[in-house]
Amino acid sequence: WCDVANMLRIQLERQDTKFFPSLKEYSMMYGLNKERLDSLSKQITVMHPGPINRGVEITSDVADSKQA
Repeated sequence: WCDVANMLRIQLERQDTKFFPSLKEYSMMYGLNKERLDSLSKQITVMHPGPINRGVEITSDVADSKQA
């Protein structure tokens, strides 16, 4: 469905209101992990401008992979 996924960091320091209950729940619902990456029908490139909240929006195994 895409050739490139551009991940963005959650900027908690700029939020006065919580938009999700916890970082764990955010990661479970929206984070990119190896299982989700492998479920795609084709190999994509993953981009992230940094800094990365590892384990939140993107897992370390994805961030350190050849696709990133």
